[in-house]
Amino acid sequence: MQLATEAGFNASDWIVRSRQTFTRFNGVDNVNHEAAYAQRTFAGLGKVMQAGQISLGNSMFGAGQVRGVQFLPEQALQKSN
Repeated sequence: MQLATEAGFNASDWIVRSRQTFTRFNGVDNVNHEAAYAQRTFAGLGKVMQAGQISLGNSMFGAGQVRGVQFLPEQALQKSN
């Protein structure tokens, strides 16, 4: 049996999330922490900032998860010409 969960909360302009998995095999239970990050949208910049254990956005390399900070363009906030 395997169960994947995502837990978190929103506070003010911040989103905080964590992902974890629970497995049971031959009567042995195991819980694994997968990732945790905080995210905030900066409307004036038209960007989203993510910090923590994150997946790189727009990466041409399959880096998987890294620890760090990234700023990504938020399409919904981009000015149209």
